[in-house]
Amino acid sequence: MADSFTPNLNLRKPEVGAANDTWGGAAGLNHDLDLLDALFAPDGSGTPVGLNIGTGKVLNALAGMVEVSAFRFLLADASDATKVAKFDVSLLTPAVGATMVVPAMTGNHTLVFEDLTQTLSSKTLDATCLGTTNGTATDATAQVATDAFVQAAIAAALAAAPSWLTGDVRPTYRQTSATGWLMLDDSTIGDASSGAAHTGSTYQALYNVLWAVPGTTVQLSDGSATAKGATAAADWSAQKRLVLAKVLGRVFGVAGAGAGLTARTLGTTLGEETHLLTTAEMPTHKHTMGGQVRTFNNGGGQTGGGSVMWDQGILLETDNAGGGTAHNVMQPTAWVNAEIKL
Repeated sequence: MADSFTPNLNLRKPEVGAANDTWGGAAGLNHDLDLLDALFAPDGSGTPVGLNIGTGKVLNALAGMVEVSAFRFLLADASDATKVAKFDVSLLTPAVGATMVVPAMTGNHTLVFEDLTQTLSSKTLDATCLGTTNGTATDATAQVATDAFVQAAIAAALAAAPSWLTGDVRPTYRQTSATGWLMLDDSTIGDASSGAAHTGSTYQALYNVLWAVPGTTVQLSDGSATAKGATAAADWSAQKRLVLAKVLGRVFGVAGAGAGLTARTLGTTLGEETHLLTTAEMPTHKHTMGGQVRTFNNGGGQTGGGSVMWDQGILLETDNAGGGTAHNVMQPTAWVNAEIKL
C-alpha cells in the first residue's frame, strides 16, 4: 500500500510499516513541515489555506493588520444565508485607493447603504457617511450625508465658480468687511511700504483693477498727489498709494453717456448736499411799483400867475424777505455700507 496525502495541503501520510524514507526529500515530512510553518509567514505571503472558524471560536488579531487581498469580502449569517454583508472593491478606479474610516463610536450604530431604502429611527449622523473619499465630498451618488458633507460640497462649489470678481461692489449692513472683501472707506491701498491705509499683496489685484479706472488717482508714500505711471505694476512697485473712489455719504450712479445726458466718467464724483441760489439761477421776474407827480400854484406873483409842474424821481423799496441761506437738495436716501471684492 502506497503513501497517501491530505486533501487540502497535500501533506504526505506515509504508509504504515512500508515507507522507507518518511523524512527527507520534496515528498518527505520535512517538506510538509515547511508547508505548515509557511501558514504563519508574518507578511501573509505563505501557504494559502481556507479557515473555518467554528461556533464559539474567535479569530483574534491582537496587533498588526488583517489584510484581505481579494476583490470581494463577504460576511454571512450562518443561520440565514440571505443575510450577507459585502465589501466589493471591483468598482474602484485603478490606481486610486479609497479609505473607509470608522470613527470612535459607543453603543450600536446602523449602516446605511446606497442601494437600499432604510428608515432611521432615533439615529444621529455624527460621522462622515457614504459618498465621501477620505472625508472629501466627491461622490455625487451619496443618498445620506452629514451636515459636514453638505457644507464641504457647498464650499467646493463656491470655490470652483466664484460669483464675485475683483472690483465688484455690493451694499451691506455689516460694519466689518467679509473675508476677501474691503469696506469702501474713502482711504487708500498700496504695497507694504506705500503708507496706505490698507497695505500688502492682498490688495494688489484690486489695485490693478482700480488703477485702470479713469477717475482714480494715486499719491506718493507721503500722501502728496502725483501722476499715474506707465502701468499699475510700475506704480505698485514704486510704492504709490491708490486713492479709493469716494463713496461715503454719496449715492451711486452709472457711468457713461446716457441719451440726452451729460457724460459721466467712471470713478469721479459730483454734487452737493445744499445749494445757495445765485442771481443767474433765479427765475426772470420784475416788481411793479407805484409813485406820484405833484403840481402847485405859485399864486400869480409879480411875474404873473399860473401853474408850475414839479417833477421829481421817486425811489421805492420793498421790505426784505427770505433767509439767504443754502437749501437742501438731497433726495430721500437709505444709508448702508459698501464693500468691494479683493
